[in-house]
Amino acid sequence: MSWKGRVDIVYRHVYREMVGPLIRGTRYDRGESVDHLCLNEHCVNPDHLQKVTARENTKRMHAHTALRARISRLESQIRELGQEPVS
Repeated sequence: MSWKGRVDIVYRHVYREMVGPLIRGTRYDRGESVDHLCLNEHCVNPDHLQKVTARENTKRMHAHTALRARISRLESQIRELGQEPVS
């Protein structure tokens, strides 16, 4: 989206307008990020957004990806046993 002549990601704009400022990154530091606590990257509900460091945001993303991979493997194993996983 574009706001006041500046291109911005919608959820970052919503966070700044509804919650508070985010520290912009520099050449050596990526600044503050916004994490989606609901795990829906398109969500703009300020209650679902949390300010974190860029490093923490990446760490959480990798943890979530690893969890989804583990769930997928377990679902495959359940299917191999002739059962259907519970949603």
